[in-house]
Amino acid sequence: MTLNSPLSKHKQQSARRILISGTSGLIGRAVVASRQRAGDVVVSLVRGKGTADALLWSPGSGKLDPALVSGFDTVIHLAGEPVVGLWSSAKKRRIMESRVLGTAELAAALASAALPPRLFLSASGINFYGNRGDTVLDETSFSGQGFLAEVCRAWEAASQPLIKRSRIVHLRIGVVLASEGGMLPRLLPAFRMGLGAIVGDGEGYVSWIALEDLVRVIDYLVDASDIDGPVNVVAPQPVTSEALNRAIGRAVDSKVRLRLPAWPFRLLLGQLAEETIFGSVRAIPARLIRDGFLFHRESLDEALTGMHLREP
Repeated sequence: MTLNSPLSKHKQQSARRILISGTSGLIGRAVVASRQRAGDVVVSLVRGKGTADALLWSPGSGKLDPALVSGFDTVIHLAGEPVVGLWSSAKKRRIMESRVLGTAELAAALASAALPPRLFLSASGINFYGNRGDTVLDETSFSGQGFLAEVCRAWEAASQPLIKRSRIVHLRIGVVLASEGGMLPRLLPAFRMGLGAIVGDGEGYVSWIALEDLVRVIDYLVDASDIDGPVNVVAPQPVTSEALNRAIGRAVDSKVRLRLPAWPFRLLLGQLAEETIFGSVRAIPARLIRDGFLFHRESLDEALTGMHLREP
């Protein structure tokens, strides 16, 4: 356990009541498990049926009762329409509205609550910075162009109703690497068959973070830090997309020999390809480093090796 481990400090404190949205997703499940191990009382904010440990919510309906969300020490807001999938007009509208309207509604309810949270952690993304080539980006860097940059700006602005009542942190999350979900499981079958490939020139930067460290960052912000505002939730060593693919190949003991042209992806996926596959965001976690946070998985090879991706 590192010296700045939030969980070691938290054991000396009383259990918190924590409200978390997006608990069915990869990040949400991992955060819930970590907070429960820390002894917190975790309540999920969910669509569908409410239960003793889950509150019912219909994002965008305007019907979230402030009394329902009153009395939580921390609220962690992770819900949002997945970005993966063809970007039809309807899909883009869901991506935007699920984040912006949902966040605005939750922030307004919390701001009107008799007991608002001490801390409001709200997901955002490193796409806030847009496609910026090899420029090194920290939390002071300006926002860029593109649909996802627009989404992130509006997403972060939507929490403003709560600004005078709670400490707000915008989690600008990078590409999450995990064996149990996200991007990696979709890529691994091809790499294991020797079909891993570099797409395009491979020069665009990928700002990644291991799921393990992402959860540790959230624990740190909850338990041991007074940071507010934007935080780049990425590993200290962003890599090019070529380096990422070659590292995945090494992790499964398979050489990456193929190169695929960019044009079929641009033709089929359009703006989605430009902003995700071929976009370049070279972000660093400047605020976390300055605050003393210690990453467990700083290098990509170390992170992938720790996931034990080779087939038995």
